Amino acid sequence: MTKSECQDAIALAKRIGFAHVFHPQTSEYAFRDNDRLLLRSPALASQLWERLRPLLPPSLDKAVGCNPAIKFYRYRTGQAFGCH
Repeated sequence: MTKSECQDAIALAKRIGFAHVFHPQTSEYAFRDNDRLLLRSPALASQLWERLRPLLPPSLDKAVGCNPAIKFYRYRTGQAFGCH
């Protein structure tokens, strides 16, 4: 994505709003404290796929597209994602 496209996506995410997510560390999962937005956007997924598809090796014949459930993560001061 271009810088302008990224800025537009970030602005959209901020307009929609983020939800706070907190997961304590367990034996299976890393600690996570961040803000998240799950945006279901077939249009954005298609745009990303059209950019990525030419970069994939020809031997990769099973890829069919990008998941339309696009996740945006935001980390504010003091938030973190543990080692994983």
